[in-house]
Amino acid sequence: MALLPSPEKMNLADALAGNAHRRPDHAAVIEGGRVTSHSEFYEAVCRWAAALVGLRVEPGQIVGVNLKDTTEHLIALYAIARVGAAILPMDWRWTDHEKESVAGAFGAQLVISEAEDRFGAMDGPWQSVRLDFDWQG
Repeated sequence: MALLPSPEKMNLADALAGNAHRRPDHAAVIEGGRVTSHSEFYEAVCRWAAALVGLRVEPGQIVGVNLKDTTEHLIALYAIARVGAAILPMDWRWTDHEKESVAGAFGAQLVISEAEDRFGAMDGPWQSVRLDFDWQG
């Protein structure tokens, strides 16, 4: 694990490293019967942040999050913060038209959607990523 940055340069996602170091086996997220430890959560956030960089997401760009309320949703939020991009919350229950309108109006660079969501395959000025096992690494 990397050393912690100085507090004046720390972003929200950087705090995860401290918890992963101090309490690696403690629960960070509990979703039903699924427990994700601090170390597992931190590693997933770092992996997803690297994937976002690989998709050319840069600091200041807007990333839509069209996900259900799951551990992966939290991982996505922290990964986006780690990259320095802005989070565009999108409700997975919205219609495709509503999602398209919001993503377009806010100039989303990329939108992360559930694997089964039709919106993840729609054309638009944004890049679409479907949350599947390939994406999760």
